[in-house]
Amino acid sequence: LGEIYISGSKNFYKLVDIKVDFSINEILDEVKAKGIRAVNFYEAYGIKKDIYIPDEDYLSLQKVAYVSGLSKLEEGMKSNLAERFLGIPIDYIREMSVDGKNTYVYENEYLSLSSDGIIEYSLESLFDVKSRDLNKSLDRAVEFIAQKTGISSGIYLEKIEPCDYNDSLGYRFFFNLKDGQIPLVLPSKDHSFIEIDVYSEYVKNYREYYIRKDDNPIYKKEKISIEGIHKILRKNRRHFNNKPVMEILSSIENLNLVYLIFSSDEAEEPTLVYEMTYMGNFYYFNVENGSLMMVR
Repeated sequence: LGEIYISGSKNFYKLVDIKVDFSINEILDEVKAKGIRAVNFYEAYGIKKDIYIPDEDYLSLQKVAYVSGLSKLEEGMKSNLAERFLGIPIDYIREMSVDGKNTYVYENEYLSLSSDGIIEYSLESLFDVKSRDLNKSLDRAVEFIAQKTGISSGIYLEKIEPCDYNDSLGYRFFFNLKDGQIPLVLPSKDHSFIEIDVYSEYVKNYREYYIRKDDNPIYKKEKISIEGIHKILRKNRRHFNNKPVMEILSSIENLNLVYLIFSSDEAEEPTLVYEMTYMGNFYYFNVENGSLMMVR
């Protein structure tokens, strides 16, 4: 009919003077095609938890490879990064190279690019921010990331912490990356791809683990087998004091599919794993063979 209806808890509402010329069914079909079909823990195991697991034996995902680190980044690209972060042509920027780290300085702003893939920016000037403003600080963080790195999609906010500097009050934001719907995870404990300290409109510190897709990606989908989490836990009961599988499942706090990214100067495909939160620890299991990749 081309009409929109909204239902509340008791009533239905018709939006007037608004017509749509697209098919809702077509949108739903597209979402189903792109999404991952899942069931919750209650449907799968009779456990009342708001946790969802794949309802398929395999996933069809875009094949992709990533390159970590800055060691092979051309000097021209490094200069472009310095110009973007410091906001001035490279001719006006002082450069120092020590122990595999390039440091660029302009007035009270510093940028360092290390061979192990860490980009660090700092503002060494005084400012006075006596109250925290979350919305303003978050807007500034997102703006800074987009302007300086060009990252505007495939990024999500993981957590927020208050921070302070010389009696000024601000926030530290932790951002991570996604490939499609699936988050990317670094093996290290210091695992956020981006950390940024913002005091209202002032960005005091920025730290990014630099990673990029391979210049010559293979644009095709591949089928990845998915083993059920209950089967994986059965194989790994020794890591949980040989508790019954149902007892382990009942104590799971969270469960997600993520890509595990290992640091490499060469193009490398990420590993699809289950990230399982259990008793305050994170367990990472290979979804295809069930092997335990890492605990932190």
